Amino acid sequence: MSKRGSMKVLGFSVFFIILMLFMLFRPDQNVSGFASYSFLPDQAKYFAGQAINGSVNLQINTGDEINNETTYSLGIFASETSISPLASQTLTANYILNKTFNLEQREKPTRLFYFNQAGTYSFELLNFSLRHNQAGTYYLKLYDPTQVLVTKQIELTASPDNLIEVEFGVLGEEDVFFDEFVEGETLICGVEFLGTSQLDISIYAPGDALNAPTKLFTNVAVPSSDSSIDCEGNICYVLYEHNELEKGKWYCVAKLGSATKESRRLDMTVKAPLSSGNISDIKVDVNGNLASALDLDEYFSDPQGYDLDYTIVGQRYITVEANDDGTLNITNPQRFEGIETILISAYNGYKRNFSNEVDIVVGTGQVLPASGSSCYPFWDCTAWSNCQNSRQTRSCTDQNTCGIIDGKPIETQSCTSQNVQTGSGSSRPVSQSITVDKEFPVGTFIIIILIIILLGAGGFALYWFVLRKPEGVKAEVKTEAVQTETQETKAVNLDDMKKYADSMLNQGQSDTQIRNDLIKTGWNAKDVNSVLDYLVIKRYIDNKVKNGLDKQKLKDGLIAKGWKKEMIDNIFKELKL
Repeated sequence: MSKRGSMKVLGFSVFFIILMLFMLFRPDQNVSGFASYSFLPDQAKYFAGQAINGSVNLQINTGDEINNETTYSLGIFASETSISPLASQTLTANYILNKTFNLEQREKPTRLFYFNQAGTYSFELLNFSLRHNQAGTYYLKLYDPTQVLVTKQIELTASPDNLIEVEFGVLGEEDVFFDEFVEGETLICGVEFLGTSQLDISIYAPGDALNAPTKLFTNVAVPSSDSSIDCEGNICYVLYEHNELEKGKWYCVAKLGSATKESRRLDMTVKAPLSSGNISDIKVDVNGNLASALDLDEYFSDPQGYDLDYTIVGQRYITVEANDDGTLNITNPQRFEGIETILISAYNGYKRNFSNEVDIVVGTGQVLPASGSSCYPFWDCTAWSNCQNSRQTRSCTDQNTCGIIDGKPIETQSCTSQNVQTGSGSSRPVSQSITVDKEFPVGTFIIIILIIILLGAGGFALYWFVLRKPEGVKAEVKTEAVQTETQETKAVNLDDMKKYADSMLNQGQSDTQIRNDLIKTGWNAKDVNSVLDYLVIKRYIDNKVKNGLDKQKLKDGLIAKGWKKEMIDNIFKELKL
């Protein structure tokens, strides 16, 4: 090989070595090669306040690489030579390229990733959510931390008046919108809009005329020192606190130039009184004297500051009343001993709240009443007798043998042949007798009989030859239908009476008064006594078990007192004891 040829080989070898070293040890660059950018020529005019749209073309050539940590900024500048943008937004190449195009990535020794797939790509400027509210001529620039990549002149024009959304609610701890509010809470009306016309926001109370709102905020988009107005871009909020009760539908209205838009309706209401905790058992002696003072104002409060009225429901054998100062007044005219369960209601003039079930332990609070003044009767009555001489009678016995007649049901009542009470169902006509007048014309009677016979024969023939079903099926269906109808009718009637009686007991009426009221309205006395005894003893058992009495001892004691074992078992089963 000649000397000249050797020098060529040596030169190529040195160049190759230098090139390899450069490829292995070159410093990381944000953008390498000749990647190029250009705005697509699709739009040069925008509305002020509108997000800049359009797109940018990115050309990646073979060998070009873009670091995934490279940042791209889109900015609006006052002039082509301005350094500081009037508005700008910044995104990473990883966000723009990887999420948009899913380009290939290659890991470098520095643990950075690069986009290196050659091709032409377009990404949307809306990704930057860039906007500027002032009309005028500006320059739109896309740039990275080291250089401006592409520039475009744009024009922002005044946008047409457009109310996009009007929202109305209550300002909460986390700016949450709720469905209703009370006096003293802060209302918030938010408006999203496009346009440069004057923006006014009005708050309307129930009954306000359109030209006379409760509160008017004018020209809210113009910066001011009013702390109740807050605007950011094309979204403005106003705050309003109303300290008087005006129940009903409230709303707000936004007016932008000639455009108006109403919000949803929001109810101004009153909150119910608040309960701070459960009320413990109340202990009193047989004279109604409290063992310790109780102040209901310590358990109830009103968030709006209204005065509270207290009422007591549920008592049967003692009288419990709430005084104006929140204390209780208890009287025990029957010298009752046992446990009464009550509910205490707190009312602020608009809404009501109830306490937990409160047991009043009277005297010893023993489970089974002893004989004497502390005993209270449970009456068990026989069925009414047949109506004789317009009178019916029955016998009522106190199962507790208290020896007193307070609350004893009536044992005699007037009756007619058309309204006979026999002890089942309500006092409705159960039978009617058809009698033939002694002077009824015999010939007419015979003709009627013949007509009935002929009609019966024709009906029988129609049935036998056309409609007849097998006897067994017929008898079974008929019997079942009659029995079902009778049972369902009686069950519905007794169920209605039971619901009524239970409701009256919950409202504090005595079982004696409820018995008398039901019997006076025509209900069968035996059914009334059966239902009331069941409800009263059910409450009695429930209270005693809740107070820790042994279930078996309670059941044995009641049966020993004369209560029917079947009824007691049913109550224990219903109460799931």
